[in-house]
Amino acid sequence: MLLRSFCIFLLSFLIACNQNVAQKNTVSAVEMQNSNTWAGSYYGALPCADCNRIELEIKLSPDFTYQMKTQKVGSLQFPPQIVQGKFKWRLDGDGLIQLDENGDNMVFFVGKDGKLEMRGNDGKAYPNHKGEICHLNKLVEQK
Repeated sequence: MLLRSFCIFLLSFLIACNQNVAQKNTVSAVEMQNSNTWAGSYYGALPCADCNRIELEIKLSPDFTYQMKTQKVGSLQFPPQIVQGKFKWRLDGDGLIQLDENGDNMVFFVGKDGKLEMRGNDGKAYPNHKGEICHLNKLVEQK
């Protein structure tokens, strides 16, 4: 009888905890979706395997669309690549967005400090060969 009561209590506790975690992630994602603090243009330089660096500029719009311009910089002149599409907020991690297939399904963490951090598909930040996390800085909009 005591074991049965304990099992019922434990099951109730686990169900309640799982509901709280699901609500927390949903609330955080909804807050991020409704916030205009992340909308704007971001710029930064990323590492490149076959060039010196990749300069990337991305504009995130409040309607969940983006435009991304990449330019490989190196000894050869590469034409800039411009793609546009839609992005979504991922519910498996607070502050993660994922671009559509036009943007190679790239994942970014939207920081409160005005930066986008590149992330792997698993949501983790991976440092470059210098131990730095690759990020883009938010550009100040001129009026």
